[in-house]
Amino acid sequence: MNNFIVNIAMTFITLFFVLQFVVDQTNHKHRVDFNNIVEASVQDARKEGYFTPEIIDDLKHDISQKLYISEDEIVIQVTTTPKYRTNAYNPSELIQYKISVPTKKIIAMASFFGIDESKNPNYSLSGEVSSERLADR
Repeated sequence: MNNFIVNIAMTFITLFFVLQFVVDQTNHKHRVDFNNIVEASVQDARKEGYFTPEIIDDLKHDISQKLYISEDEIVIQVTTTPKYRTNAYNPSELIQYKISVPTKKIIAMASFFGIDESKNPNYSLSGEVSSERLADR
């Protein structure tokens, strides 16, 4: 009977490593997809001079579809007023963005080990880019 219990415990411990590999690969794919979606939206905003409501809506929709999360969970803080390209560096004319999404699972079998999954961190991208919108003359 002791051998049976030890074998069951070893099976769970060994299963953890296989499941953790799958969780890591899934998280990596989600981060890559998130980075690609945000980068495409940032380039669109750069051409427009700011994040238009259409760009923000497309960004939310694309992230929710690719990462399987609801649009309410996505936190977006972006420049929503037009910025213009100037001939000299002007930090006030930069388009700023910070976009965050929740990380659903970091540790496989977290409840088995007594780890609370509600404390998983958000994954964020932030930065600033220069506008390519020309001022009307």
